[in-house]
Amino acid sequence: VSALGGPDDFMEHSARYLGHAPVVKPCTAGRPGHVAGMNAREVGIAVVELGGGRRHADDAIDSSVGLTEFVEVGRQVESGEPLCLVHAASEADADQAIALIRRAVRIEETAPREIPAILERIASGEISVAPYVERFPMSRLNELLRREHHARRPVLIPDFEEVR
Repeated sequence: VSALGGPDDFMEHSARYLGHAPVVKPCTAGRPGHVAGMNAREVGIAVVELGGGRRHADDAIDSSVGLTEFVEVGRQVESGEPLCLVHAASEADADQAIALIRRAVRIEETAPREIPAILERIASGEISVAPYVERFPMSRLNELLRREHHARRPVLIPDFEEVR
């Protein structure tokens, strides 16, 4: 965060810098079971609907809204137990996000089988991302943003002499 011009202590003290939503409601499990997975796109849409993301490049972002304390995949939950906390500008916005999240989180009777984290699989060489990504120095970010089409997904890498 600080390398991009933000405060040095943002991660430790984010509450100092972010607004506080007027409504905070738990999104609870509709039934008991194990969290078997979640649709990340649908969770992202819930955040956008809350105002925490952009539909268009010129949309404002409300930093007070979003989701916190998300339950981990694999965890056993009881009916009514929180899956996450929804921070919203209104009760109606919170209820809409809760409906989206409940559809996005898959709860099953049995625990999902353990799958190694994707980064571990990439680091071990089991999965190669080289054909799909292009390493791009962060100091050339503006050049990257000016490019209209990318044959491969750009991955920004630090190339600063000293991070302040």
